[in-house]
Amino acid sequence: RFAVKRAANVQAYAQADWHLRGADMVIEDYLRTQLTDIPPFDLNVLLKDMEPIVLPMDGGVLTIALRGGDDCFALGALANSSGRIQFRQLLETLGWDTLTAATITSQAADWIDADSQALPGGAEDYAYLDGNPGHRTANTAFTSVSELRALRGLDEAGYQRIRPFVCTRKGEGQSYLNVNALSPFHAPLLASVLTGA
Repeated sequence: RFAVKRAANVQAYAQADWHLRGADMVIEDYLRTQLTDIPPFDLNVLLKDMEPIVLPMDGGVLTIALRGGDDCFALGALANSSGRIQFRQLLETLGWDTLTAATITSQAADWIDADSQALPGGAEDYAYLDGNPGHRTANTAFTSVSELRALRGLDEAGYQRIRPFVCTRKGEGQSYLNVNALSPFHAPLLASVLTGA
């Protein structure tokens, strides 16, 4: 029974992964054909007011909401010190105390760096191998924001608090904000760029 249940779970996860890959391809094609020639200001307005894209599938629908990607902190910026400062400031702005914000920031930076040297307050493989189940750090860029759930210093409530303000992008570097795409909801992001002001 256990083997049958496990096989069904593996199949369900694989099917969900294929649905996600298919949706990704549809969105990439949509972006390439529909949104490439729109001037930046008009694109900001369009993305703010755009209705979600609904893709029917067996047993339900897949709803996709597009956003510009420049109204969030890009987790790839944790690879450099200025990005870590900005992320720590974002956490403090969202209510974490200074020590906890610094610890979560170090753990997130250690999650993506290729070395096995932990930053102060950080955590490398040895800190995660004793978990249940044990696992290692990714040692590569975040591919999904949900990877933050694996950090030792971030519980589910904390993850839900920061989730709307972070995103993943290909590559590393600075996390840029488009002030024309921000709303009052995004004030913590702007404050993090302005070192808490």
